[in-house]
Amino acid sequence: MVKEILKGVAVTAGVTAFVVFALAAPNMAATVSKAFVNWYRAQNKSRRQQIRKTFKQLRRQRLIEEREINGKTTIVLSEAGQRRVLEYKLDDIKIQPMEKWDGVWHIVIFDVPEKMKKTREALRSKLKLWGCYPLQKSIFVTPYKCRDEIDFVSEIFRVSPYVRLIEAKIFDGVEDLKEHFGL
Repeated sequence: MVKEILKGVAVTAGVTAFVVFALAAPNMAATVSKAFVNWYRAQNKSRRQQIRKTFKQLRRQRLIEEREINGKTTIVLSEAGQRRVLEYKLDDIKIQPMEKWDGVWHIVIFDVPEKMKKTREALRSKLKLWGCYPLQKSIFVTPYKCRDEIDFVSEIFRVSPYVRLIEAKIFDGVEDLKEHFGL
């Protein structure tokens, strides 16, 4: 429910720009509010009660804020709420296979400090989930373009300074990788 509501607040104007747009363009904020009212009214009685409780919880957690804009109360994402929605988007991102491989290997290397061990493990798990092949503990390979996905996950996990993406056509062990990826 929390995920659904936060994504709903973010959906119209975009996560990072929503608060700015809501303040600068009250009509856009009103559109979001109207969409929520319509969505809310479509729910049954017990679901509406659950939605109200969730909104209270989101306010307590400071993930959403109420703002007065032109005499109307509008719900907007706080900075923490924006970040949470981005984390939810991370769940939806996947590296897309290409129809015809271009012969380029995309090699992700990282050296995340020990004090960020949990983050490093989360990055490693995400790369495995995306189907990247682990050459070593901190070196993963895929034949598919992944710059946008790697940049996004690095930003979300706040490890961008420690992550590099290399594109290569030739390196040792390439035959095993071709076999692994069915190329």
